[in-house]
Order: sequence, then C-alpha cells, then structure tokens
Amino acid sequence: MYKEPNHKGYFSQYEGKSNSREFWSDLTEGFKLIMKQKNLVFYVSLSLLPAIFVYMYNLCVTVFVKSELGEGADALGVNEGAYATGALMLGIVISRYNNWLKNSWAIPVVIFIMAIPFILFSLSNTVLFAAISVFLLRAAFQIGFTMFNTLLQITLPKSVVGRVTGFAKTLQSLLTFISLIYFGKWLETHSVRILFTGISVMLITLGLMVLTMIFFSQKQLLKNEKHST
Repeated sequence: MYKEPNHKGYFSQYEGKSNSREFWSDLTEGFKLIMKQKNLVFYVSLSLLPAIFVYMYNLCVTVFVKSELGEGADALGVNEGAYATGALMLGIVISRYNNWLKNSWAIPVVIFIMAIPFILFSLSNTVLFAAISVFLLRAAFQIGFTMFNTLLQITLPKSVVGRVTGFAKTLQSLLTFISLIYFGKWLETHSVRILFTGISVMLITLGLMVLTMIFFSQKQLLKNEKHST
C-alpha cells in the first residue's frame, strides 16, 4: 500500500563509522533498508521506469527510422535533436516550478503522461510526427525521472540515501541490461510499433493501479483521522 514519505524505523549499522565500506555490503544494507518499509519498494520501482524505458527507446529508434519510416541518418538526426530539446526545455521548467513534484496525486498523472509519447510514436508515419513524439517522450521522462528520484530521496534520512539509491541504480542497470538483450533479439522478428504499443499499455495500466492505491490509501488515512478525533 502506498504511504506518504517518513523517516521512521531506520537503523544503520554503519552510522558514525568510516566511509570505506565494501560495495556488496552497501548493496546488502540498501536492500535491507528497502525491505523494512513497503513504501520504499514502491518508490524504488517507480525510479526504475524512466531510465529503463528511455534505454528501450534508444534501442528502437534507429530500427524504427530505418525499417518503419524508410529514412536514413538525416531523419535519425532530427529525432535525436528533438530528444535533446525535450530534455533541455523540461529541465528548465522543472528547475523553476518543482513544488508539485512532491504531490502524491501527481504520480499517476506523470505515469499517464509517460505513456502518451509511446502511443504517438507507434502511430508515426512521418519524420516530423516521429520527432514531435520523441520531443514529448523525452520531456515526459524528464519529469518522471526527476519526480520519482526526488520522492525516493526525500523519503530517506540522509545517512542512508547513498545505500538505498545505490541499490536502486544497480538494480536498474541489471534490469536494463536484461531488457536490452531480450528485446534486441525480439526486434529481429517483431515490429517496433508493437513494442511501443505494449509499453504504453503497460504504463497506462500501472498508472491506473497507482491511482487506485493512492485513492484508497488517502481514504483510509482520512478514516483513521476521524476515528482518532
């Protein structure tokens, strides 16, 4: 069940000791800390989404431009330029307006926003339409990356942030590696459009699940507050 961030219930066996700890010890400690609170599993899972799917886009974009659009390096350059522009523009916006990033109700909205560019990309038949889709994709995932990592970090006390985020990054790298190997082979016989459609459906489903979790969590919280008064 989704819970609001809190810093209670943590104990670090390394607190006050030397920083020269072994890599595997840090990962083990990060894993144990995550398992102590269910909301951390939720936040770590969210933090995995943007990076993994951005790498999936990077895997597919060249195949899509060549096989689906029938274009070459110039069209790929247009798409990559749109990708960079989306990241830049949203980075500027987020740096100025970022208070909403801590609002739990914004989580499913961001997940839904992340699904839209994959739908558009799967429907693209021209370089311009694909470039617009890529711009929106990078913008949406810039929001997701910033928000989900912010939520993960503000949930943790400073003394354990490094271990938990280190475990999350390691898990992200492992899952990305497995996904790229599998789907790299899968794309030999299947269309990029099918993959992008599947990703969008998965994100929409996930957004609905998270929306339901937050709704019932908030409802239970209000119920508990009424009982306490």
